[in-house]
This record gives sequence, structure tokens and C-alpha cells, in this order.
Amino acid sequence: MSYIVVIFIDFSIEVYTGKQKMAGTDSTIYITLFGQHGSSKKIMLKDPSSDKRLFEKSSVDNFRLRLSGIGELKKIRIEHDGKGFASGWFLDKVLPHFVITILANMLELLFLPLLLLLSALSIF
Repeated sequence: MSYIVVIFIDFSIEVYTGKQKMAGTDSTIYITLFGQHGSSKKIMLKDPSSDKRLFEKSSVDNFRLRLSGIGELKKIRIEHDGKGFASGWFLDKVLPHFVITILANMLELLFLPLLLLLSALSIF
């Protein structure tokens, strides 16, 4: 019996904009993640599924990034292009979360040896 298990390793990124007057920005925001095994490319933070304005005063914006091969997260660089009206931005904080998604046939998953699952998760 063979098993097909797909494991996705994602980062969920929460970006908090401050509450100060003029804290928001109309600039384009980019993020780069650095891990123990490498780094991501510069990624534009956008939400194509929504018309919501991003990075407004007192807002929390969430993004899901699927990356491979960077290993344990060590640091983040976040930047903007300085364009748009009132391009300054008060970034309060950035909270990264590690998300694992496992896809498999449920019947197969019941018989999947625990050791295989643990070894697959330890690659990160």
C-alpha cells in the first residue's frame, strides 16, 4: 500500500498599523523573510480577494505566504516604496505564525505511520 501525503508549510503574517494620527499609508508594502536555510524574495503584501484598503490607521492586515526551503524564521524585513499621498507609515508590529497543512486521503492517513509524519514535519 502506498501513501500520498502533501504537507504545505505556510506563514501567516499579521501586520499591525499604529493608532496615531496619519499612521496609515497608501504606499505599496513589501516583506522579505529570512530563515536558517535562506530567504524569500521580496513579496508585495496585497489581498487580491478583497477591495479593503490595506495598512490603514489602527488596522490589522493578514496575509498567507507559502514558502519553501527557508527553514526556521530568523528575521523579517518590511519596507514600502514611498509612493502615494502621505506615504509615511507607522508600523506597530508584525506577527508571523507558522502554519502546517496536511492533505491526504483520510483512510490512508489513519494507517500512516506516525514516524513518517514526524520525520516530514522535522524537515522544517
